[in-house]
Amino acid sequence: MRTKGTIDLLAEWLTTVFRPLDRKPIDDASAAFREVRRLRNKPAHSLHRDEFDLSYFEQQRELMLRAYWAVKVIRLVLSVHPDARGTEIPPWIREGEIYPL
Repeated sequence: MRTKGTIDLLAEWLTTVFRPLDRKPIDDASAAFREVRRLRNKPAHSLHRDEFDLSYFEQQRELMLRAYWAVKVIRLVLSVHPDARGTEIPPWIREGEIYPL
């Protein structure tokens, strides 16, 4: 039996507890987290010469936007949990405009 990882456990919990009509946002968020993990694992366990490439800037920006969107999905799902009722969410978090698109 394969042990479930943290991303799989989170996605399973989200879809079990909240029973969304559309799983796509949660699946997309999980895919974004998996991509971040995959990209971090490769360089963390190997040595490479320093290199400079302007395309890294655009790749990093796209990855950060997808990762932020994934965190936002989880935050929105948790905000409708019954235990979160009455919790005040600051507008800058609710609107999520922290990076110009």
